Parts: sequence; structure tokens; C-alpha cells
Amino acid sequence: MSEIEEVYKESKLYIEQNRESRFVSMIGSSRSESIQFLNSMLQNENLFLSGQSNNYSEDINWQIFSFREMGFEDFEVILMKSFDEISSNSQMSVFLLSCAFCLSNTVIIQVMQNEIQDNFFIENFSFFFLQSALMSLKHIKKLPKIILVIFASNNNGKKITAKKYASIVDNFYEKVNSSISSYVKLIDDEIGKNQNSNGFVNLNKIRDPIKNIRFPVSYFCVYNKENDEYIDFNRKNSSWEENCKISKGLWDKLKKRSYNEEQKMIKKMNFNHIEMFDMMNELTFKIQQLLHDRKKNISRSNIIENIYKEIIHSSLVKYRKNNEIVKIINFFKELAKSSKEFECFFLKKTKVKINEPIISELKEEHKRIVHSLLEKNMRDNDLFFSVYENFIYLSAVEFSNNFSLKPSLKNSLCYEFLRNAMFLEDDPETIEKGLINIEMNIHLYKCLAFYNLEFKELLKLLLTNMVDINKCISVIYKEIIEFTINYDYKYSDVLEQQIHHYSQKNYNIHILNLMSKLANYANLNEDYDCDIEVLLKFFRALHTSVLYEKDRKLVLCSNRHMKIHIDHKKERLKSKTLYRALTPTASGLTFGLINTLAPVNAIPGLSLSLLFIGAITTSALIVYPLLKKNDRKTIKYEYIAEPNYYIEDVIVIIQLENAVKVEEHGEKSDDNRKYNYTYTFLLKKNQCRSARLNLKFIVVCVLNNASASQIKTEKQIEFQKDYNINLNSPSKK
Repeated sequence: MSEIEEVYKESKLYIEQNRESRFVSMIGSSRSESIQFLNSMLQNENLFLSGQSNNYSEDINWQIFSFREMGFEDFEVILMKSFDEISSNSQMSVFLLSCAFCLSNTVIIQVMQNEIQDNFFIENFSFFFLQSALMSLKHIKKLPKIILVIFASNNNGKKITAKKYASIVDNFYEKVNSSISSYVKLIDDEIGKNQNSNGFVNLNKIRDPIKNIRFPVSYFCVYNKENDEYIDFNRKNSSWEENCKISKGLWDKLKKRSYNEEQKMIKKMNFNHIEMFDMMNELTFKIQQLLHDRKKNISRSNIIENIYKEIIHSSLVKYRKNNEIVKIINFFKELAKSSKEFECFFLKKTKVKINEPIISELKEEHKRIVHSLLEKNMRDNDLFFSVYENFIYLSAVEFSNNFSLKPSLKNSLCYEFLRNAMFLEDDPETIEKGLINIEMNIHLYKCLAFYNLEFKELLKLLLTNMVDINKCISVIYKEIIEFTINYDYKYSDVLEQQIHHYSQKNYNIHILNLMSKLANYANLNEDYDCDIEVLLKFFRALHTSVLYEKDRKLVLCSNRHMKIHIDHKKERLKSKTLYRALTPTASGLTFGLINTLAPVNAIPGLSLSLLFIGAITTSALIVYPLLKKNDRKTIKYEYIAEPNYYIEDVIVIIQLENAVKVEEHGEKSDDNRKYNYTYTFLLKKNQCRSARLNLKFIVVCVLNNASASQIKTEKQIEFQKDYNINLNSPSKK
């Protein structure tokens, strides 16, 4: 077992056993110096570490100090040893610093005074900060508070002024960020070479946002171990403000930040019942409670596992020399090119339904392509194999992007299917094709040379974090309710018809069919089917109540004199079956940023499209629809009233997807016996999916011998609100 694997397992186990603990991370090159400084802070709280600092082995990379037995429960301290001889163990240093960023709301970076003035240390530190920041910001919204603690040197008895220390820190800050920029520029230049022919896409999505990553310093301390004191400095605007010599300023800051974190967690965990569609009752309470109880929270131990998996697969963490970086990028280009070669091969083979013989043939072809690349790069076999392992990992990330169920990733195949199944009016063709398309795309992954048990385990790790079916159902059902309440139904019978229509819709079967496709690739909650049933039942009842309660003037209809006729018309601009890219394109490979666990506001000013690049850019469609930008369709509808009736009103409900309206026109004949309607729509610019138009016509007709004003009364309708629903959760099947 490797050293990093041992540390990973040890840290993951502790975090799993202490899920509620709050941590402060202290990371530096010298354990003895770190423990001495920690003891210095602890003594003011009557806390201590057992034993002398020189009894602690320098070989330990990770150690937890818990003070619960002493009555202190504000936080625990994770002591990490890193940054010394870091060029020999890049993976360990990035893993430790990434864990520190993800586990703690405050990270103390401890450095020797001579280190932050040493260019070699600065270059190494810059690399690890950048890689750890990129790694961490896929799992947390922003980096924690970073506090720099400088261990003062003796300086041959010469006293260094506070102004000089401020200058040292400013110089360190500038050099670190300059080094980060240089590293990014090196990769940026290599990517840009022959960019028109190397298969890279949207390069600016990689270049510009990365440049926004900066090492932040707003607070630092200078610790003098000779007199066991430290001075702290706060940045005020563009200058440093020195605080008086105090013995517990930093400790108080840590306690305050820990308390604030605890309050945020309490607030986050507490259930807050709010209005939904201007309603607040037992139904809205139960919906929100279910969503709160089933909220998708990624555990800290799961984050550690994701960080570990990504680091051990990352070529740009393992290899750091400039010539190695150049080779890595070129290898990525070769792999991207080989992917195109493989894509061309399987496109020829997948004109018919994919079956096991075709999968076997495709897999052998992919193995041949990979083997030829390995032979071609025998001189750099280790480096190429590392890039290939990285390629495999990012292909698994592609899978999780393509089949994710998160409202933030609406372009995924599964979210698109779920929305179509719930939102589109009576469109079984789209639903059936959507499910077949998902199944076909999943089968295509089996054609890859590296599709094996280990790859499937990696898929489970990544996709599990990307499936939040309850949240998706909630978002889509709210969209359905918003869509239906914004129409003016005019007549009570029309409203009743719509209520009946939506109360009878059964989404369960389509959703469960979708989840069954994902069950082999994600660890799903064992009660997910029960949760889906309950949530849909609650939303169905809410939908009914919202339609009844909406403040509107409606016309009461007399069945003896009026008739309501309902028609449906559908049209589409069809595309071929869409296949997603099986392997990541080169733009996603370069920095390994396509892990869509990244939250929205990870770094101020950081483009979301970069961090979600796996879902937006690199998940390229392999078979593009054969549609021209000016393709358009016109749908026509005609209705002639039955004998002895005339047309009083026509309500048209429109659902248009992946298209824009060009023209709409509807009119009745002079004698009100005939109604004609046309609707023209155009495919959205750069749209690769089929455009769909669903029209629902609700025609209100009145007897010839009756005046409409005689048989209808305009008033506020009070309905009997019998939703016929049992709000109790069904038992587990």
C-alpha cells in the first residue's frame, strides 16, 4: 500500500467516525515547529498536547488532535506535514492541502521565514496551491479562510521590524501568484499550438477563468519561538495593520469562525417552511419536509474519496517538469485524435441497434487503437500510461455528466428525458425515444477498451454524487404548475377539464424506468421508489389546489347549451439519435476541470461554463442532427362547429421546445361556424436536438338558439376542494 493510500484511508475512516466534528487544519513543513506553535495557543485555554514536541515523529503526515476529553468541543485540529521535499511527492502534498481546504473553514499554513524568501519553495508552493484550489473548488463553494503563520528566524540577533515582515509577505504573495500565472501560461501556450487542427474546443473557457485563481493573504502572524509570542497583521485596504503583542488573538479568531460555522450548520439543518405558489398549508409543509429530509448532501468522507481518486489519476499533479507538461498535453492531443478515429469506426457499425457482437468488435478496435499509441510512445511509457489513466478517469467523469440528474445540468440525457416525460403533453414518441437513446448511450460505453469492473466502480463513485431525483422532480413539477396557472381558462368547465387531466397523469412509470437504467451505475437510496411516489402524490395535490385557489374570474357553463371540444396537434423538426462523446475532448482533459461537482460560485468571477465544461462543451454530440438553421415548420388546424352550434371561444395551450415562434394566427369565420389556426416555428440557432410543438385546442361552442349572455354568468367561482389524496407516506414495497 502506498503512503498516500494509507493517509487517504486513515483520514477517510476518521471523518466517517466523526461526521459532526468541526476542524481547523494546520499544514506546514515541520511537525515539531507546528506542534510547538499549537501548544502555544492551547496553553491559554488550559489545553495541552500530551508529551513533548520532540517526541512527535516527523514521518507522520496526518494527525488529529481532539480536546473533547478536556471539555473543549469548539473544534479539532488536523495537523498535516507537507511542503518539505515536495518535489518528490506531489500527490501527497496536493491531497493534504486539498483535504485541508475541503474539511476546514480555516486553514493555517505554517512556513519558516527562510522558506517564503526562497524561490524554489515559492515555485513548489504555488504549484500545490493552484492544484489544490482547482481540486477543492469542485466540492466547496469557496476556499476557506487562509492564515499564514511565519516562524521567525534568529537573523543573527538582528530584529526584523513589522514593516519588514509585511514586505516579506507582500513579496511572497506576488511571487506565488506570478508563478501560478507562469504555469497557466505554459499550458495555455501548448494548448494554443495548432488549435484549429487538434480537436480542442472553446479554449478561452479554460484560459481566462483559471487566471482568476489567486493566493489570498488578508491575515498573517509572525511567531517567535524564543519568547513564545506572536504578532498578527490584518490587511486594511492595501496596507497591513499590526496588532499589539497578544497571546490569544489567533485562537479567538479560530473559536469565532468555528462558532459561526456551527450556526450556519444549525441553520442549514433546520427545516424552514415557506410559501409555495402563495400557499402555505399542510401540503406545502409535507413537500418541503420530504425534500429537506432527502436532501442530497455529499459527505466529507465522500469528498475525500473523490479528491484521492482524482489525484492518483491526474498526470498534471504527478508530473511537473516543463518538458513533461508539454508531453502530457501532446499525449492528450493524440488521445483526442484517436477518439475521433474510434468514433468514425463505431459510427459505421452502429447504424443498426447495438448488440453484443457489435460491442465486442468495437471494443477490440478500441484496444487496437490504444495499443498502437502505447507502442508509438514506448520511450515515455510511464508518462503516457499516466495520461491514459487520466483519460480513463475523465471518461468516467463524462459518463457522470452525460447521465446526471441535477437541475443545474439540464443538458444531460437523463434530465432531458425526465423533463420530457413530465412536462410534454401526451408525447409518448419522445418519451420512448428518449429512453432508448439513454440505453444506447450507456451501451456505447461498453465498447471502450477500459470498460471493466474497476471502471464501473469509478462510475458509481462519480455518478452517485450526480443523482438527485427528488430535487429534479420538484424543479420540473414547479415548472409544470407555473405553466398551467399562467393560462386564462375563462370557463369553469375548461379549468375542471385541465385539473382532471393533470390529476390523472402518471409519471411514476417513466421515472422508475429511468432510475432502473441508472441503478447499475450509481448507489441509489433503497427507498427512492417510495420517495418518488410520495413526492409525486404531494405535488399532484398541490397542483390541483393551486389551480382551484388561483384568483380568477370564470364563466359558469350550462351543459344543456354549451359544448367543449378538445383537440391535439403535434409537429417536430426531427434529428437523428444523439450519441454523447464516450471520452472527453481535449479541452476538458487539460486541467481535469470537467468534474461537475463544482458549485456555482467557487471562485469570484470564475466562469461556470468552465467548471461545468463536461456537460456543456466536452460532452460533444457524435451524431449531429441533419437540420439547417433555417428549417421551419407550419402546423395548421381547422375546426367546424357541429350543426346547430357556433364557436364562442377557442383556448390554445402551446408547448414549444428547442425552437422559436415565427408566426401565430387564429381567427373565426364571420358566422362563427369555422375556426382556422396556423403556427410556424423555427429551430433555435445552434440547436442540436429535435424541435417540438404541442398544441392543445379547447373549443367552446354554444347552441344557435341560445344567447351566450343568457346562459353564462360571470362570477368568482368557489370550488369544493376535495383533492382525494392521502397525505401519509405509502409503506415501503
